[in-house]
Amino acid sequence: MVPGNGGRRSSLYSGHRHSSMGGPGFGVLSQNAMQAPSKDPRPVREKAFKEACMQTIIRHLNDTGYAGQATTKTLTTPTQKEFVAIFQHLYHEFDPNFQFVRKLDEDVLACIKALRYPFAESIPRSQLSAVGSPHSWPNMLAMLSWMCETLDMTAALTAPPLQNPDKTYFDHYLTRAYQLFLAGSDDFGLAERDLEAESDRQNEAMLAEIERLGDVNDRLERELQALRDSQPPLRSLEREYQVLQSDKAKFRDYIARLDAKREKLVVVNEKIREQLREAEAELDELASRKTDLQSQVDAQDISAADVEKMTSEHENLIKNLDTASQQSQDISNQLFEQERAAQAALDTLERTIGNYNALGYKIGVIPRTGPNAGGIEYEIDFVNPVEHGRTWLASRPDQLVRINLRHDVKNGLAKLREELGAQVHEHQDNQIQLGELLDQAIEALNDKKEELEGLDAKLDATIEQFDEVRVTTTAETSAANAQAETLERDLATMRISAQNGLIQLDQKLQSTSMEYEQLHHDCAAARDAMTRDVVTALNEVIQFKVHIQTSLEALSEEVDDLEKERAATGAAD
Repeated sequence: MVPGNGGRRSSLYSGHRHSSMGGPGFGVLSQNAMQAPSKDPRPVREKAFKEACMQTIIRHLNDTGYAGQATTKTLTTPTQKEFVAIFQHLYHEFDPNFQFVRKLDEDVLACIKALRYPFAESIPRSQLSAVGSPHSWPNMLAMLSWMCETLDMTAALTAPPLQNPDKTYFDHYLTRAYQLFLAGSDDFGLAERDLEAESDRQNEAMLAEIERLGDVNDRLERELQALRDSQPPLRSLEREYQVLQSDKAKFRDYIARLDAKREKLVVVNEKIREQLREAEAELDELASRKTDLQSQVDAQDISAADVEKMTSEHENLIKNLDTASQQSQDISNQLFEQERAAQAALDTLERTIGNYNALGYKIGVIPRTGPNAGGIEYEIDFVNPVEHGRTWLASRPDQLVRINLRHDVKNGLAKLREELGAQVHEHQDNQIQLGELLDQAIEALNDKKEELEGLDAKLDATIEQFDEVRVTTTAETSAANAQAETLERDLATMRISAQNGLIQLDQKLQSTSMEYEQLHHDCAAARDAMTRDVVTALNEVIQFKVHIQTSLEALSEEVDDLEKERAATGAAD
């Protein structure tokens, strides 16, 4: 399209030849396009519109044998080279003889104006220099989609109508038969045999196609049934998500417990550091005293016998010091083991308290506003004595929890047990009342059955009487017929009313029986579950409390004995 070189290539845009797009169909499109607004009213930047354009372009490129790759990824962030290849492929469908020789922006603008693209003015040259940018690509994508839609519409308008092969060959048979008829021949056997053979061939092809479609249908039905029978992937993912959420909650609880243990270890470490500083200060003091004593010894006039005596005493003191150090180490080891056992017991106590609180939530006594709490605080909150400036040995068992287990919790649970027992008795009374109602309903049902039997007897007697009257009374046929119809209507009404009453009584009996069984089952289940939970929780808490109290007292006594022994050893030294 270089000026002065129009003879080297031909284009729809050029005026030197008639393009393949010069048909009347394109003329109408062009006239309508020229009347369109210059500003594109389509939502070219919306995600749904862009996805629809991508699908249209991909389908058209795949149907028309595009040599490159036509994928969603390619049309999301295309390169300049990919855009040029797609545009040239689409425009060559409009004009196969067109040659692209100028710059990209000049060729594209000339081509879309030749196609009478309604929104060509909304595509400046700056966008064509960077077609893959987020600002330029939506307009380019809408333009390519318009070209694909135009090509599809043109192909649909210019495609020849479908022919029926059966009708085509039958017309051929009629033509041959008519030619033979005009030639004066009455023998159409050859044409009929050809028609029959062609019909058989088409029937065989149709049966083969039907069989193939049947096989495909069976395969698709099997795949559909397999998909229906298999577990939906969403359900498995939901179950996996629930497992992961549960693991997440467990890890959070474990981290919280580790944080609490870390805080406790920090406090213990601080105490050990304080003791270490005290020991270092004491060691410095002893070193100072040793220096003073050494200076005093050096200043004294000591004989050889005194030196031997002092050496002997020094050796004895060293032996005593080693013995005391060994005893101190043994005591420290014993204290460490006891502290570790106490920590294990503390962890067990925390787990037991957690189980107790969980059971309390389950039976409705926790929190204080629970349905069965009665305004009493049943939740056990473990108190760490170190956080309140006390030691484990100096803490009583009742100081480890914030509530009074003996007076408040035990009495409240006993009272709750009495209330639940009263509710159970009340449900039993209701059960007895429902049983009485059931008996009354059964008695009423029996009465209705007896009434029905009486009505059936009356019906039989009436029918017999009617037969006798019909046999003996021939002169009064009209009156007898009227009376018989009246009696039949009365009998039908009585039968319907009796059947309705029987059905209602049966329904009432069934509903009453179901309510009775449900109440009996609920009462028994509630009574057993609550009794087991309350007794188990009380026994575990009381036994564990006694165990902890006994362990702490034994530990305290052992520590007192060790301190007394240490004091006695120090006094002896």
